[in-house]
Amino acid sequence: MNDKPTWYEYSTAYILYVLYVVWAVYEYQNDPTKIPFEPIITAVATVFVIWGYLRWKESKATEISTTTHIEQNADKIYNIETIKEAKFDNRTIANNVETQYINYGDKEIPRFLTAPPFDSDYFIGREKDLETIETDYQSNNRLLFLVNGDGGMGKTTLASKYWYAHQERYKHLAWVFVDRGIGAALVSLATALQVDFDQNDTEKQQISRITEGVNNLKMPCLLVFDN
Repeated sequence: MNDKPTWYEYSTAYILYVLYVVWAVYEYQNDPTKIPFEPIITAVATVFVIWGYLRWKESKATEISTTTHIEQNADKIYNIETIKEAKFDNRTIANNVETQYINYGDKEIPRFLTAPPFDSDYFIGREKDLETIETDYQSNNRLLFLVNGDGGMGKTTLASKYWYAHQERYKHLAWVFVDRGIGAALVSLATALQVDFDQNDTEKQQISRITEGVNNLKMPCLLVFDN
């Protein structure tokens, strides 16, 4: 279904308006002493109804277009494995992520252990939350911060904004998805951390190896678990 007003809808509105005007003129010619209130009121009411309907369709079409644009951008970010430079709307979202490494003597580990999160343009009224997180971090040296709430409240966007606002502070950064559990999310960092698993390792042993690898990283690090 096309959510934009069609040529047919515009034409219908115009024809109805013309018919009401003809009706009003006809009534007036039949009885010049009587003002044709009925056709005039009906015409005005119909015009407002049609105008409101067309405005609603236009706004809905704009909303759908904006949402689609955001989803397409997010899809581009989350479905690429290596980012050198990603540009959307003439904005550089990630610059030379592939070439940023931290030297550990016998090996180099990428600074960005995962692809960065999508940086949304839509972030209104949450600046105070960002300040609260940063203040708590600085004042209490809080190493773990939980952002909790109902779905759709903007938890992921808030975490993403924190990432981009403070990423220069961290030696390493990672954004992992915990839809299959925190353990599986940690194990997904094995390639970036260059951690090798034994063929007979259990999941618990794999997690232990990843934890050791993370603990050996230069600090501070930012690890975001997104569910």
